[in-house]
Amino acid sequence: MKNFIIYLFLIFGWNLSLVAQETVVPIPGVNCVYLPSTLVKPEIRARVTLDSENRGLVYAYFVRNQADSVENILNIRIEVQVSAPAVLKSPARGEWRSRYGPHVPSDLHYVSWSEVSEEDEGQIRPGEALAGFEFVAPGLPTIVRFWVQGFYPGWKNPWAPDQPIVFGGIHCETESDAEEEEAMEERGEIPPYADPFYDSIQGKTVGPTAPPAIQTMEDLARFLGHVRDLKHEAASLGWIRPGGVVQALDQKLDALEAALRRGEGRTALNIGQALLNQVEGAACKEWSCPGQRPITSEGYALLRYNVEYVLEGVKRLMGGSRPGPP
Repeated sequence: MKNFIIYLFLIFGWNLSLVAQETVVPIPGVNCVYLPSTLVKPEIRARVTLDSENRGLVYAYFVRNQADSVENILNIRIEVQVSAPAVLKSPARGEWRSRYGPHVPSDLHYVSWSEVSEEDEGQIRPGEALAGFEFVAPGLPTIVRFWVQGFYPGWKNPWAPDQPIVFGGIHCETESDAEEEEAMEERGEIPPYADPFYDSIQGKTVGPTAPPAIQTMEDLARFLGHVRDLKHEAASLGWIRPGGVVQALDQKLDALEAALRRGEGRTALNIGQALLNQVEGAACKEWSCPGQRPITSEGYALLRYNVEYVLEGVKRLMGGSRPGPP
């Protein structure tokens, strides 16, 4: 037994001391210690492909927990700006439960995955990565937010043996807190710790949004301005690396917009196809992206599917019908 305790200390001791010094918040007069769920350093990579059953696009995510994280990754939420996804899939490891739900009281909707196995075997530990988080949704790729919560896999409170740990996202309640809760409920308000995004690490990834209605070439030109904004933000997020490809993309986007505003459908199709060819040649379509490829899978998804929507709109307008959502 003594050797087992020493073994546990050697494994967890350094991280425990770090957390104790920097992040543990003792609550005066309360028999618990609050451990925030933000002691994780997540990296989420996105890949978007066509659904084989034509139900929309497949959004797949690869989640990594950086080696210097203190906690395991327990909850993952990704914003969606469309109706409920057609399919939700979870990793095979552990017991990840997926759901689609609204964020009350805002109009934000999200897909979430939570690991609920008793032994925590599915949680993403520091230095680990896990794929298999997927859903199928209509619409077009855009830049959305993600939220990640961690969980410290401790067996007891290492700093105060007579006090239990209260993990991130769970409230250390006092009598005055309980009274405030009741008052907030009477006012129709939601306590911050009841918010599913409370105490989370936030970042950016790719997710679905509803496409605009298109009736004219001018509508397509305005939508192309949105595509250009996505390209700029993707570059700021590192999804399109600095270099000649950025200038070349800008030149083709400018030429495509000018052709749309002039109503020159055939010219727009030729320029748009040249743009897509350049994206195909410069992009990574998988999780890893070698240094010589300047466009990551996220940048590829944003450019390919949105530009394709523009070109499909041009074809429909030239054919006399109005473009609709993909």
